[in-house]
Amino acid sequence: MTDWREVMARVPRSLFAPPVIWADLGPGPWARIDRDTDPDEWARVVALDQPLITQFDDGHAEGQGQATSSLSMPTVVAEFLDQLAPLDHHRVLEIGTGSGWTAALLSARLGVGNVTTVEVDPALAMAASERLKKAGYGCRVVVGDGAEGWPEGAPYDRVHATCAVSQIPYAWIEQTRPGGVIVAPYAPGFGCGGLLRLDVLDDGTAVGRFAGSADYMMLRSQRPAAGQARDWRQAADRQVRTRRTRVDPRALRYEPVSVDVIVAALVPGVVWRYYEDDDGATVWALDRDDRTGPWASVDYEPGQDEFEVQQAGDRSLWDEIENAYLQWLRWGRPDITRLGMTVTPDAHMVWLDDDSSTAFVDCTAATNAIRLVGVHLVFAWVVLVHPVGGGLRRHPCQDLVFGTLEPGDPGRCAVGVGCGEVIDPGRLPRRGVGVVGEVGDPVPDSAVAGPGRPVDLVRDDALPGGSRVVVLDVASWQPVIHAVLLPDLPGRGDRSQRRPAEWAG
Repeated sequence: MTDWREVMARVPRSLFAPPVIWADLGPGPWARIDRDTDPDEWARVVALDQPLITQFDDGHAEGQGQATSSLSMPTVVAEFLDQLAPLDHHRVLEIGTGSGWTAALLSARLGVGNVTTVEVDPALAMAASERLKKAGYGCRVVVGDGAEGWPEGAPYDRVHATCAVSQIPYAWIEQTRPGGVIVAPYAPGFGCGGLLRLDVLDDGTAVGRFAGSADYMMLRSQRPAAGQARDWRQAADRQVRTRRTRVDPRALRYEPVSVDVIVAALVPGVVWRYYEDDDGATVWALDRDDRTGPWASVDYEPGQDEFEVQQAGDRSLWDEIENAYLQWLRWGRPDITRLGMTVTPDAHMVWLDDDSSTAFVDCTAATNAIRLVGVHLVFAWVVLVHPVGGGLRRHPCQDLVFGTLEPGDPGRCAVGVGCGEVIDPGRLPRRGVGVVGEVGDPVPDSAVAGPGRPVDLVRDDALPGGSRVVVLDVASWQPVIHAVLLPDLPGRGDRSQRRPAEWAG
């Protein structure tokens, strides 16, 4: 195992720090440190174990706005490189050259001919290339979109990303040999991101685990919509729905990072903002890509037992987030190292403990082919099922799921919806039957389905005598109707035979 501290001693960060840097040295704005005016303070700050900002607003601002390039915290750099674990003669593709420091560390370990680094910003790439050559580590520096990798140098043994991604670009997998490793900060938008290590397989997929937290700047081509939270409210300030919650919204900020990964998987396409002062706190949940999209806000006020929730748009974002948080609690606050990810050409799947147990499917990354794994839970945007034949897919344009059977497998859905059809909630009974495994179980008062309510389905092939289909309300995640799939009945979609009258409610 490489001693990256020893490599850092040979390749100090100071060789790659620009003359002017910004650092968080206490309350207030970023502290500007200029080497020309205060070289001792500059040297002291560069030697600190903390990130240093080197660019704001893609070079269009100085000391204010969005930080867009930095020299990362040395301990975090070492942690990432430990996960990368390159071996002698390995070829490495780095995404995000920045100042050039990590490219120099890799070049010192592997040789300059084995390192290619890609930077989207021409000015940063030029400055980094000059520093690398001056320090004696003149590896290949490519100007381009890191999401595309650099196919001319493929195949690579390692891919090292120094910028966060909301989805792993599939080009990285395509350009990595089987057995190769991808290490990247995964940050889909909710809360803090995670340090993700993926092993590339020979079937065009990659699988791996999270190793810790990682708060990095986004890959430019995957940045979310910019703006203040009020921009979303002004753009979508219609039909605001108000309710109250007993969940303290501050909990989501201060819980372990695993809750951020799980909430992001269960509530895709959302970013959040958090504001806090002596008078309270406000959490905002915002559509990731569109300022005219849905938004939600929750206000914490000291001394209150309940807190006001406001939501607008076609999703009730706080309802989804609150339910995802409660599910994380039900799972026992799992550590982030129990979470992993499988990446295919069509999907990103986050899972708990192993990829054959609990999986959460982000349908923004995969609207069709969904891998089926074995637990009996369904959430908004998430499908969890048994891998025993058949399957479920989410309709890409609706909050609905429709059941399918394997080709040649006869059967129908006892609720009167043909398997393979999109479910129309208006055709469901107003009241369902709670089926625990036996036909004719009593109707629970809590199992109610109304026309127009969004529903999800889960197949549970473990039940004897037929498969149970559980329909849940997406908003509340509560069962609204239970039915039985009868695979032994002839005629796919045949509705001539129905369950007893209680099914019709």
